[in-house]
Amino acid sequence: MVASFRARFSRAVLACTIAGAIALPSHAQAASAPSAPENHRLVMCWYMVCFGNSVEVYKQEIALAQRHGIDGFLLDVGEWGVPPSPSRYVESAERMYEAAKQLGSGFKLAMAPEYSVVPMVPSLQDMLKRFHGHPNQLRHGGKDVLSSYGIPGGVLTEVKQSMSAEGIETFIVPHMFPPKFEYLHTPERVASWFAEAPAIDGMMSFDAKPVPEILRQNATTAAICRAKGKLFAAGVIPAYNSANLEDYRGLSGYAAMWEGAIRDRADWISLVIWNDYNEDSALMPYRWPGGQEKDYFDRDESFLVATAYNSRWYKTGVRPRIDQDQVFMTYRNRGKWLRQAWDAKADAWVDLCAKAWPFDQIHDNVEDNIYLDAYLTAPATLTLTVGATTKTFEMPAGVGHAEAPLVPGLPRLALSRMVDGKAKVLADIVGRKTIIGTPTKENSPYGTSQHLSYRTWASGTAVGAAQRLEAEAGTVLGDAVVAKVGAVSAIQTKATDGSGFQIALKGLKTGTYNVRISYCNPDANDARLTLSADGPPRSAHDHPYFIPAFLPSTGKDTFATVSFLWSLYDTTTMMKIAWEPGKVWGQPDATMDDRGAVLIDAIELIAVQPFADGTPSGSPATAAPESITLVTIPAATPGTGKPPVPALVAIPGGRFAMGSDKGEPDELPVRQVTISPFAIGTCEVTNEEFERFDPKHREHRTSVSSGDRDPVIAVSWNDATAYCNWLSQQHGLAPAFVEVTGANGEKRLEADLKAAGFRLPTEAEWEYVASGRGEGRAYPWGADLPTPMKQGNFQGRRALDFTKPAKLAELPRTMPVGSFPAGASRDGVMDLAGNVGEWCCDWYDPYVAGDATDPRGDKPGNYRSIRGGTWGWYGWSQRCTDREFNNAGYPGHCYYGFRLAISETGAKQVGVKR
Repeated sequence: MVASFRARFSRAVLACTIAGAIALPSHAQAASAPSAPENHRLVMCWYMVCFGNSVEVYKQEIALAQRHGIDGFLLDVGEWGVPPSPSRYVESAERMYEAAKQLGSGFKLAMAPEYSVVPMVPSLQDMLKRFHGHPNQLRHGGKDVLSSYGIPGGVLTEVKQSMSAEGIETFIVPHMFPPKFEYLHTPERVASWFAEAPAIDGMMSFDAKPVPEILRQNATTAAICRAKGKLFAAGVIPAYNSANLEDYRGLSGYAAMWEGAIRDRADWISLVIWNDYNEDSALMPYRWPGGQEKDYFDRDESFLVATAYNSRWYKTGVRPRIDQDQVFMTYRNRGKWLRQAWDAKADAWVDLCAKAWPFDQIHDNVEDNIYLDAYLTAPATLTLTVGATTKTFEMPAGVGHAEAPLVPGLPRLALSRMVDGKAKVLADIVGRKTIIGTPTKENSPYGTSQHLSYRTWASGTAVGAAQRLEAEAGTVLGDAVVAKVGAVSAIQTKATDGSGFQIALKGLKTGTYNVRISYCNPDANDARLTLSADGPPRSAHDHPYFIPAFLPSTGKDTFATVSFLWSLYDTTTMMKIAWEPGKVWGQPDATMDDRGAVLIDAIELIAVQPFADGTPSGSPATAAPESITLVTIPAATPGTGKPPVPALVAIPGGRFAMGSDKGEPDELPVRQVTISPFAIGTCEVTNEEFERFDPKHREHRTSVSSGDRDPVIAVSWNDATAYCNWLSQQHGLAPAFVEVTGANGEKRLEADLKAAGFRLPTEAEWEYVASGRGEGRAYPWGADLPTPMKQGNFQGRRALDFTKPAKLAELPRTMPVGSFPAGASRDGVMDLAGNVGEWCCDWYDPYVAGDATDPRGDKPGNYRSIRGGTWGWYGWSQRCTDREFNNAGYPGHCYYGFRLAISETGAKQVGVKR
């Protein structure tokens, strides 16, 4: 998995440099009225300042956030600029503070600069001075709060001390970067940050990981902060796709993170993030001020409604009372193995995962499902139909979750309940996107920016009295016409500028509404029009308030109802739905055009009811907080002399069927492969062995891998190959990894498989050994299904669970190599399933059809191959044919290490016998 910092660099620096400038209103220094002296159970949401907005739009966003239980924004800036040369980030931050001041609603703001801000110390000092005394500046314990993303503790300490000398006391709660960008923030690492920078007042979690890791990391960090008397803000994130696509299973993963934060007694919540559209983690369903890139509007306000529920629970300690039935449907509109998209500008198909950056990275924890979530006043039935498949779910009162396989077609969801002995349908809606079965140029546009194809589409519906707005009662616009389809009188729109209708509204109250559009789309492809409304304040240069209306294909003369949640206002007097041409920063761009011609029957509006306080009996008791014991790593005893030859097993050559037709698509095609004799490590390379080569790596021993005989982790492919060459040199062997020059002049390492030196196994060699050298074993030990902690150090499917982590003293971790003889291969090779995944020589690429001898992936790409199951979710199936991968340069993962291989020639030279 490519580390999150790489994706964040793209987001904070690259993406934000293209945002357009917004005119700055005059800024008056605020009066020095202090905020409340203490803040308990705050819900703070990160906000990307780079996109920019007017004071009026910022006011709308603040009000929307407050209405859903968010107390403030952490203003994430990737640049700053100190006087006399402030950047547009300064101007945008000042407008945000001004907007909060004008609203007068007590909304809290704090700066959260990123590692990319330079010069760091003067920039942070300017931020604190600029907003000190502002009525909306977040203060804690009488001190101005400063957060940050990836800024070193030494810098934060210097800033805190210098500000104190000037009479400004600060309360610093950062998100820290671990060394080598370690994937999992262990308790030892968190404790080290406080030891290195005692001036830090707490820890803010900002991470986009699988849910189990977020739950674990929040729990352990909370325990450390508690023990040290520091504040902890638990990380919570609705969705994510940047360097990695995460599967949070609709609203259930989001709910699990909130529940974990409640269980951990987090002081604050760190919500990630209000408006990061490129990484698909945005809570707000809107886009940049220019109105372009409408295909990025995969959110409605469903996650905001979920935020309101969970925020109330977090703040009161009691589950809210549900007074209205609400149902949510969340899914991607393509399976994870459907990887082709059409790049119209390049006039070519692209592989979304194999192309140059930005590419999509999809791992074993991502599943292909449609997720259903419900807040119900009483038990009810959900019926989901997609294509020829229908699934029925009996849902309980309260909060419930369900899932069904992702199959091609348009999802249709019905909510029903027994009333007077009969099933009454309360809602019958379709999803906002058709699930693609076969990519076409029309249904698989590549788009103009990153991570468009695997977005998480969310939509909600609510049950209640509906205000029905007949389309034909409105004003017809452009070349739209009134048309009859059977008994239905509808507005027929056309794919021309302004074609649609406008309808008057009155008497609305400000709030979230379930917008339902009854329509017919006879075309084979999904349509998209633009729904806009007046109401929220706008300055002269602001784009109108809108949300794209995605209208999937229904077939000829068939009407369906698409449903989503969207805010309307007491000042809203009209809604308009029409076809609009595309623009990018004011310039025409046909790739952004709305699309399709549809018939619209009516729009219905149902007010979404806010949650009420519940009763204590409805919430489980919170257990006493756990303490945690840190692992102490003793000082190293330096090794002397030549390192010993690791234990190796001689593997005779042979032939086997490589791949599987019962696994994932990347395991195909199955082919006959001949392997030459070689030798492979009996066990994975250990900490002790690797640290003979790199003594500094001892600093990366934590509770996840602490012992001498634990497998080494936090090693990149580059680290592993460097170790191989070093060990070869120690034993007088010609290094196997040699530098080659690519077609474009780039330098890279590749293995000479016949050289005498140590190397990594190829995927083919690894699978040959694991599957029993022609026996076709499903698992290294045979055909028996995996049993956690019997055949290996693995969790099975529990590694994907969103449930409460184990007790802090019993959290999963690596174990000494060779601990599970029951999981040994035919040749006695240990830990091919469980413990850590293992780097291979190959580039990760589709298999080449046809029989082969000693094959390996030779085509350079984005990733190197990894094989074998792990102690976590990486390779969780433990199958011999399962494939994984990662970026060769990422050094910090906790789920993979490596084992050695050596050619027959080299094996003889180091004394390996058959």
